Order: sequence, then structure tokens, then C-alpha cells
Amino acid sequence: MVDIGLTVFGITGLLALTSLLPALAQRLKLPYSVLLALAGSALGLLAAARGQMPDWWMTTDFLNVLSSFHISSEAFLVIFLPTLLFETALAIDVRRMLNDVAPILVMAVIAVVVCMLVVGFTLASLTSYGIIACLLLGAIIATTDPAAVVGIFREIGAPQRLTMLVEGESLLNDAAAIALFSMLAGMLLAGQEAAWGHVAIDFLVKFVGGAAVGAAMGIIVCYLFPLLKGFTTAEITLTVALAYLSYFVGEHYFHVSGVVACVAAGLVVGSLGRTRMSPKTHEQMEGAWGQLGFWANSLIFLLAAMLVPAIMQHTSWTEVGIIVALYLAALVARIIVVGGLLPLLTAIGIAEQVDNKMKVVVVWGGLRGAISLALALAVVEHPAATGPSATSSRPASPATCC
Repeated sequence: MVDIGLTVFGITGLLALTSLLPALAQRLKLPYSVLLALAGSALGLLAAARGQMPDWWMTTDFLNVLSSFHISSEAFLVIFLPTLLFETALAIDVRRMLNDVAPILVMAVIAVVVCMLVVGFTLASLTSYGIIACLLLGAIIATTDPAAVVGIFREIGAPQRLTMLVEGESLLNDAAAIALFSMLAGMLLAGQEAAWGHVAIDFLVKFVGGAAVGAAMGIIVCYLFPLLKGFTTAEITLTVALAYLSYFVGEHYFHVSGVVACVAAGLVVGSLGRTRMSPKTHEQMEGAWGQLGFWANSLIFLLAAMLVPAIMQHTSWTEVGIIVALYLAALVARIIVVGGLLPLLTAIGIAEQVDNKMKVVVVWGGLRGAISLALALAVVEHPAATGPSATSSRPASPATCC
């Protein structure tokens, strides 16, 4: 067993590594997330080969600690997801987002469902996995996290509307995809037949209910800000508490989507909170949340990528072919929505036209990121992941989709 001192040493070592990578990514002209994945894979290889390597003092201890890290699937989601979601929600300009609410909702909700269905049925046609497990994988990869794309947009001065479409989609589709993921995972674990009418109603209730709970908690916190009398650290601490409380209270007490509640709370604080706190406090809050989001995003990528070498050892060329097919299926699903549904919104007069150049960028801007990795890790880390039913037509655990 690794003692607490070495555990702290390992975590702080990873944080030190993440501090060096952004500048290196800029120099190499690579997205930061790609470099994180490469670094994590390299650490995974070194940790696996540590027995054949010379004893390099601190390096050996560091690799031993990394190889012993184990975070349960529930802990992984509860620790990292509220931070990632709330930090993204704070940065969204709600008023500007409302100008394009129709295309954003189409990309954030309908596109998630289309991607889940296209990927799920593609996987079901290529393998013997059950349809629920296949749809679960579709929900995992339906969420987008185009952080690198948005960063490039800002560097080159891309149109604000394009940036808002991509940012708004990535924020709201996290909530939709995770809500679907939670329901499908529950169905798979319970081993019950899918009642799709009930699933659709349950999804709407949890989505709308989560938004109501999160918005109400966000409003309450905004009205508490003046009572803190300008103590910046106290106000920022209250927002951190709100991120986790909205997630937990929504899930466990109101039985709605905690993810949607967390997003709604972040949107309310990011808009209404500006009028309830001083500009200096708001600026410091954004800086604090930017730091928390950077840590969470970086650690998820590193920890997930460290598993890649071990996973790839048992991956056949047939499975590689399936992965390529699923990538193409996800791309086709995105083209269907961007090329088919967005023009329909313009035709019926509820949204301004999105020109073809923007459509191409939106299609290619749908990168998968930390949220998909967190959900995938939750599946891989599930104790039933290695169960004998992993290849049956109706598997017993979410891990069968991986």
C-alpha cells in the first residue's frame, strides 16, 4: 500500500507536468489535449516497464505511485464532473447564447440523440453486443469538448457567432449526453428491457427538473453574495460549494439530473452573479474557476491516457477496425444534424442562417474531450467490467460497450 505522502507526491508531480505542457503544446502547434494524451500514454508505458528499468530514486517512486492509483468510477465522476461543467457554464454569455438558442439546442440535444442512435446501431451491426450497451457507447462519445477549437477561434478572431455555437453546444450537450448515459447505464445494470416511451419521458423530466433545481440554487446563491459584504474568498468558496451541492442535491434529493442542475447553476451565477458582486470579485472568481477547470481537465486526460498502453495490449486489429467505423459513424451523425436540421430551422423561420463555411467548422469542431473520457473511465472502472456476460447479446454491465 502506498502511503499518503507518496500519493501526494504523485498527484503534485502530475500537476507539475501539466504546468509545463501548455507552452510545449504551443511550440509544437498541437492541441493541449492531444499532448496530454501523449504524455499520459508515455507515463503509462513507463509505469508498466518500471520493473525492467534501473532504480532512479525519485523517478522510481513516482512511477510506483502512478501504477497504484485507483479512483472508483463514482468518485471519478463526482470529483471531476461538477468542476468541468460549472467552469464551462460560468464562461458562457447567456444573453448572446439566447440569440441562437434554437440551433444550439438542436446541436446540444437532438445531435446527441442522433449520434447515440447512429453509433449505437453501427456498433450493434458490427458486433454481438446488446443494443443497450451499444447505445451507451453512443451516449459516451456524443458529448463534445471543443476547448482547443474555441482557443484557436479566439486567437484568429473568428466570428463571435461561430464561437458561441460551438461553446453553447459543448456546454448543453454534456448535460444531455450524461443524462442519457446515466439512464442507459442504469438499465444495463438492472438487466431490464427498455421501455422507450418511459425513457423519453424520464429523460425530459430529469432534464427540465435538473434545470429548475440548478437555476433555483444559483439564484439563491446570487442573493447571498451581498450578505458576504465583499469578502472575495468567501464568495468564490460559495460558488465552489454550489457546483457540488447542485450536482448532489439534484441527484439524491430531487432525483433529477445533477449534471443539468450543475450547468444551470453555473449559467445563473455567470449571468446574474455579475450584478450581485463587485467587478474585482467576479474577475477573481473567473480566474479561480479557470484554474480549477485546468486541473480537472488535465488530470482526467493524464489518468485516462495512462490506461491506454494496458488496454491496447489486448486490442485486436478487428477492434481497431470497429473503432474506425465508430469514428466515421459519429462524423456522419454530425453531418446529418449540421447539414440537415440547421437549414430546416432557417426554413421555418426560428433561426438565422448558418453559412456553409460555419457548418464545415462546426462539423470538424466536434472534438471529444474530458467529459467523454470521464464517462469511459467510469465504465472501465466498474467492477462488473470483466464479467462473463461482456460479449453476450444482453450484457450485464456498461463495460461491454468498450
